[in-house]
This record gives sequence, C-alpha cells and structure tokens, in this order.
Amino acid sequence: MRTLTPTVLLSSILTTLTTTRATPGGVVVWSHQGTTQSPTEGAAIKPGAAFPFSYRQANMCKDDAVKVSSYLSRNAPSQSTVLPNGQLAPGSFAHHFGDWTISNWGLPSKNPPPATLVMPVLDGTKPGTPMWFVVVENYAECPPHGQPNWFGLSTTPVVYD
Repeated sequence: MRTLTPTVLLSSILTTLTTTRATPGGVVVWSHQGTTQSPTEGAAIKPGAAFPFSYRQANMCKDDAVKVSSYLSRNAPSQSTVLPNGQLAPGSFAHHFGDWTISNWGLPSKNPPPATLVMPVLDGTKPGTPMWFVVVENYAECPPHGQPNWFGLSTTPVVYD
C-alpha cells in the first residue's frame, strides 16, 4: 500500500484541480467521465439506420443510479455548452437522442438506455459529414451543498453517411 505523504497528497489535489473546469453557468465538467463503447470512433452511420449504443458510466460519485443524456452534434461540444441541468445548450447540437438512467449495484432501472438508437435524418446534411456523438453523465449527488453541478462529457467522432 502506498503511503500518502504531503507531497503525494498535494500532487493529487493539484492534478484534480487542473483537470476540472467551472463554466460561467456554474457547472463543473470533469475530465473523468464514462466511455462510449458504441458507436465506435469513426463509425459511418446512415440516416434512418439503427446503430448500437453502449455507454460505460464512470459512476464517479458511487450513486445507486446515474443519469445520462445523449446527443448528435455538428461540432465538437465544449464544456461551456453543458447547462446546470445537465443538458446541452439549445443550438449546440443537431439531435437529442434522449435521457436515461443507468442503475448500479444490480438495482433495476426504470429508464435504462436502449441498446440501439436511430440516426436522425438531418435536412441539408450531406453524406460523409463528420459529427460527434455526445454523452453527458450527471454527477448530481457529488458536489457539496452550494457547489456547482458536476458532469462528465464524452464525445465520439462519427460520420453521417
């Protein structure tokens, strides 16, 4: 087991502080987030076609359930596009797939994410257009009272084909 010396402890604190950022809306987007397993990076998805969706949440707060929202964006989202309610700002995405709850510890989920999603038909979007599949993970139970809301932001480049 590693002993926490003052130097190791200070280094850990500084690393954490440099990997998080508060946005002007009172939101902290952590660099520690879950992983989108499907769709995979660079996946070419045809409009109207079903594609697999799988997200491995980080569960940073060790909650019973974690809320996630998924989107399709024309531009890589930035931390400033995440609102205090855990949604992306209007105009920062092309399509909102939905909001779901991922249960932990073997608990049943009342609103689990689907295994597949359908690529929307986006008028005026040409085949071969690069897009981003985005998942916002809500760490609502983490921040101490009075602190900004905490979120994880996972982005996966895909091709609208």
